[in-house]
Amino acid sequence: MAVDGAVFTYDNELAALIEIKTRRNPSNRYPTYMLSAHKWKRGLDLANEYQVPLMLVVEFTDGVYATKLKNNYS
Repeated sequence: MAVDGAVFTYDNELAALIEIKTRRNPSNRYPTYMLSAHKWKRGLDLANEYQVPLMLVVEFTDGVYATKLKNNYS
């Protein structure tokens, strides 16, 4: 599957697509987070098709964090 889930409004309209990850370390252990380029590209293609944002949600040992994924990263 291209993404792990979706967020819908109360009116049952698609609001965002989400990629969900779990890590067994605190969020500040590494300066960056790596996501498979294939997952990122396929998720963005699908999000663009539906005209909604693609969100990355990561559960670390010290909390759950989310960010909107962009079209370009290094």
